[in-house]
Amino acid sequence: MMKRFHVVFISLLILAMSVSYGNTFYQFFGEDGAVSSGNSIQQTQDGGYIIVGSTTVKEDASGYPYDKDILLIKTDSNGNEEWSKTFGGDISGLGSCSGWEDHVKDYDVGNSVIEVNDSYGYGYVIVGYTNCYGSCGDADMWLIKTDSNGDTCDYGSSGECVDESAGTWVRKYGESSGNDIGNDVIQTTDGGYVITGSTRSYSSDGYRDAWVIKVDGFGNYKYSGHFGNNAANEVGYSILEHDYGYIVCGSAWDASMLNQAWVFSIGLSGNSMYQDSSPVDAKFGDEGNDACHSIQKTSDGSYIMTGKISVTTGFGSKPDLFVHKLGDNGWSDYKLFGGDGEDVGYAISETNDGTNYIISGATSSIGVNYSVENWGDFNAYAAWLLKTKQG
Repeated sequence: MMKRFHVVFISLLILAMSVSYGNTFYQFFGEDGAVSSGNSIQQTQDGGYIIVGSTTVKEDASGYPYDKDILLIKTDSNGNEEWSKTFGGDISGLGSCSGWEDHVKDYDVGNSVIEVNDSYGYGYVIVGYTNCYGSCGDADMWLIKTDSNGDTCDYGSSGECVDESAGTWVRKYGESSGNDIGNDVIQTTDGGYVITGSTRSYSSDGYRDAWVIKVDGFGNYKYSGHFGNNAANEVGYSILEHDYGYIVCGSAWDASMLNQAWVFSIGLSGNSMYQDSSPVDAKFGDEGNDACHSIQKTSDGSYIMTGKISVTTGFGSKPDLFVHKLGDNGWSDYKLFGGDGEDVGYAISETNDGTNYIISGATSSIGVNYSVENWGDFNAYAAWLLKTKQG
């Protein structure tokens, strides 16, 4: 399953590749003048694709987007749009907050989407965040269940609703004391869902902790855990279910206040979570802003992951896309891809024959005019899709 890709254009560009037949296509989505992004994609049971991200609804006088809504797009197998939906609120309903008008924007963003099949039939579950229903613009994690047409219940001014007759619902999680973000969601074997992201509301020191929440099939909160060290920022970007709990990959500060890629496992004891070193608790990368963005289980029972690891080049310390595998014999298949620019992996999947990996990401090293002057300029980045052999 190809999941998250983070590339923003004036319109939304979807690039897909069929591993079996080698067919390629590309499509643009979005209204003229809108800034749209695709943050997650999954192939659906009918052979099409479901994509989630965000789109600009309004801009301020300088053209900066101040009202973003979640954008959900369904396409056929050739990438032709079948329908699209938006979800969002209005921050003006928060009332009077001292100073918030100067810095807070209406942001509703979808970071991950999955297709689900339950007693109501096929539908979609989106996770991301909204800052339209919290305190003075602080973001809450937002979880949305739609039907097969992308429709959900009326969440009105509260940002939440349940329609038991249709099996659709909208839930938010978090408190008013900080930003709480959802980055990834999976359906669990019991029919519920587990989400990972980050929380400031439940952190004891005001920094971000990696956050994992378990909910039932209607999004009702069951239990959660937040993980991290004191005076440090930690984030969960991707999550898997395993025999004894969950495996999360993300990022964590080290003692030098630099981000390291972080992969850790969570054990379950009744309705509580705890950090468990088995099967994994590892950090890697020590030169800069490193992170693990995606983890998947392979056909041999191992775990494969991708993200970014900083390396020293002629232009200084820049991230390379990494591929790393964890199996019964420890870590293997450690590979770096990139050049003098920034190279990041956002999603990884094993091919159907179990011999290769497909990675999607972004690069400013390959296929673009890289220089010191335009490094960091968003226009210098290109979408990147690559295939590499195992071993």
